[in-house]
Amino acid sequence: MSPDTARSGVGAAEEAPEHSLLYEAKVARAAFVAMPSAAFLLDDAARIVLHTRRAGRLYPHQDAQHDTGLEGIAFWQLTHLDEPDLRRALRNAISSGLITLPMNNPHRVDVPKDVTFHLSLMRIKGVRRQLYMLSQDHLRASATALQTANMMREQESNRGLHLEAHISTLQNSVMSMETFANAASHDLKTPINALSGLLELFCAKFENDLPPEAEPYLKHMQGAVVQMDALTTKLMAHAQSSAAPMEMRQIHLNDTVQSVLDLLDPALRDNAEDIALSGPKFDLMAEPTMLHILLGNIVSNALKHGHADRPLRITLTTEVTGTSAVLRISDTGTGFAPDQNRAIFTPFTRLKSNVQGSGLGLATCAEICRRHNWDISAVSDGQSGATFKITFPTILKV
Repeated sequence: MSPDTARSGVGAAEEAPEHSLLYEAKVARAAFVAMPSAAFLLDDAARIVLHTRRAGRLYPHQDAQHDTGLEGIAFWQLTHLDEPDLRRALRNAISSGLITLPMNNPHRVDVPKDVTFHLSLMRIKGVRRQLYMLSQDHLRASATALQTANMMREQESNRGLHLEAHISTLQNSVMSMETFANAASHDLKTPINALSGLLELFCAKFENDLPPEAEPYLKHMQGAVVQMDALTTKLMAHAQSSAAPMEMRQIHLNDTVQSVLDLLDPALRDNAEDIALSGPKFDLMAEPTMLHILLGNIVSNALKHGHADRPLRITLTTEVTGTSAVLRISDTGTGFAPDQNRAIFTPFTRLKSNVQGSGLGLATCAEICRRHNWDISAVSDGQSGATFKITFPTILKV
């Protein structure tokens, strides 16, 4: 072996350990950076010595560099803690090996995101310094999140089952009440008709033989029978609006309005100085009888609530927007208190005792609108009349 060869061999042998250590350090660094979890190496001053790519993505900072990332940045700047609090937290968590820190939330700067890290203390041989290694267990976090999501899903499922059970019970109750109302109104009609017939027969046979003081009592009985008959008729109409099968047809709204006005009781019709219809014409799908009852009840209600100090005017106005339409029925009558705008649609609600009625007319209107998927509402200031608004989500022809 030549001296040169021997020299070169000795040199190579001496340099090999140094190159090997450098290579291993580079490999170790690359392996750490490529770890799938978010991890940091901090020096004893809590500054970032090294971090994984995922940590850089999850916890960005404005001072991060393109080539070195977060290296050299104080770790507490990624949290909602100051330096003394962070260093104290690191020291206190060494024994347990876990630390939860209020990390900066890139989506909500003002709201910290509590993150739990595994904490290890690393000592470097021959150097009087120690490193903190913080690694986030994403697998455990994902498992916990999945478990929480499953629990929430199960709770929502149970709520859904309970809700379905309640809805089913409510539907059965409503059906029972509707059946009862329908049957009761029919059963009441029979004795009322019998009583009405007997009163007519009694008047025809004994009216001339009755003393004068008996006449008011007889008229009071006749009026009571008429009122009972009207109440049961309204009750039957309300039951029909809730339970009767619906045969939908294409109807021209203006024709139905005109039919309602033509069939009004002349004595009631004379309460209004003017009833006017204006606005665009359109067709819609509806059950004809129910639509007639709906419009008739609202107009009749307006005719019954005229104001003593001014003429009663009723206006019916239509508005069309795209494929939907609105019908407003306004009057100049007495109106109602503003806070009663929902109560008036409740069955048997009568806001004015001096006005004859059953308290079922507007409740029937609300039920008819519900079954047609229409919306009905009313507004009034209690002084200048009232306005009823019916919204038809879908119309057929303008």
